[in-house]
Amino acid sequence: MDRRQFLAAAIGALAGRSVRAQPDCDFADCKLPPINPGHIDAGKAGRFERPAGLTKRPLWSKLSIPEKARLFSTLQKAYQRMSRMCPRDPRSLAFQAWLHQYYCCNHKASHARSFPGAATNIHNTSDFLPWHRAFLFFHERIIQGVSGNKDFRLPVWDWESPCGFQTPWPYDSMPLPVVPCKCSPRRETVAPITPFCLQEWLTSGSFDEFAGPPGPVSASGAKPGCATLGPHSSVHISLRGYMGQVAVAAIDPVFYAHHANIDRYWEYWRSLYKGRPGFKEHWPDSSEYYFYDGFHHWEKPRLVKVTPCELLDIGALGYCYDPPTLTMPGWKEVCAKPAGETLLSFDKSSFDILSPFLSTTASTGLSAHSRVGGQDEKQALAARFSIGIPNPQPAFYDVAIANPAGDSPVPVGGFAAFVERDAELTPFCSGSCVISLMPDRIRTLIERSAPFQLMYALAPDEPDENLPHQRTSDRADVKWVAATPPVSFEFLVPETPSSIRA
Repeated sequence: MDRRQFLAAAIGALAGRSVRAQPDCDFADCKLPPINPGHIDAGKAGRFERPAGLTKRPLWSKLSIPEKARLFSTLQKAYQRMSRMCPRDPRSLAFQAWLHQYYCCNHKASHARSFPGAATNIHNTSDFLPWHRAFLFFHERIIQGVSGNKDFRLPVWDWESPCGFQTPWPYDSMPLPVVPCKCSPRRETVAPITPFCLQEWLTSGSFDEFAGPPGPVSASGAKPGCATLGPHSSVHISLRGYMGQVAVAAIDPVFYAHHANIDRYWEYWRSLYKGRPGFKEHWPDSSEYYFYDGFHHWEKPRLVKVTPCELLDIGALGYCYDPPTLTMPGWKEVCAKPAGETLLSFDKSSFDILSPFLSTTASTGLSAHSRVGGQDEKQALAARFSIGIPNPQPAFYDVAIANPAGDSPVPVGGFAAFVERDAELTPFCSGSCVISLMPDRIRTLIERSAPFQLMYALAPDEPDENLPHQRTSDRADVKWVAATPPVSFEFLVPETPSSIRA
């Protein structure tokens, strides 16, 4: 037993409950307890009451040991009660997970539409950020009421901190509701998320590129926003367990600590671009979200209606964050041009811009760490690409470039696809990645303006928590598949070579 496990076990024993790991299984689809509240009378939904005062949501890495112990006590008391409540009770952890499933997954014909006009599959739309902000806000209020701690604020798992690759230890032993099936154990570490990865994730000042398009992506043909990709998806997929499946992710309490950091970085992104010429937010006016508010009424929460514009000022919601300490360099975009329906090419002028970054150092294959910004940064450039993937799985994907015939693919990057397991035929479009360069081969490709195509393959699964380096190019069984439209590829080049590792 390591120090982390010892601390969790010791404090758990003091709180009167032993540490309980998630059961082991074959990672089959998990389903929530039967929850079907039927049609809800939205006409009776009221407006939520804004809190008085302002309290900071704490960063996990900045808390002292006594503060972490007190936080553990509050969380355990709350989730112990919430996990034992009837699943139909809006305060229960099972109902909270169902609410996330209802808004974040596609509604099937067999599923009742409980809320009128509810957006579906919001991970792919501009509803993603404001809906999750509201979800955390009302979840926090439920914990305040159930625990009796009115001053409680959700902790922020700041996974970008030096030791942030480890999940906060209190969440390794939180009580969970009984579900109809078992799920594979959640991992306790993720691949390190570095400043380089964060810079690329936040670099877009376009509302649609970062926040996402209005309406279902499958209907609009647009790609999902960068906000739902990058660290958001990579943390979910890295952890596996309930967190690795959209339909049940919110049943794991660490979900809320993870999304508190996504909310924090959304606030930081807005601070970067608000007021800049040409920047304009256009949140969907027609979106309405329904939640149960336990503020002053935790024993009988009220149904309330919230719109995106009511959620933009976090100060008015009663909380704030310590902002990230991150330097954002200026970027130049070097875009590949269409050379056919699925083929792309860089013109020779691109070489002049990229040559300072295409070092002659030894080539590297794609590793697990490079998918989320790891230790290969000396040989990395930020890039953004879009590829169509029919029937995507919730997993890591590696991406390669190959000649028009699909021969000799060169791994250049990857991304996490946090999608439903039954994602139908809707193509998945990745909007961001960090690529690990094979400089000589990419240099030749650009110098010759040779046409190329993007290919993808399921990345190897790393079963242990150390996430060892396993190169896609070293695997004899790798099956590269040509991407389907839409396809695009561009480098994001810092204004000066020295800023590549800010």
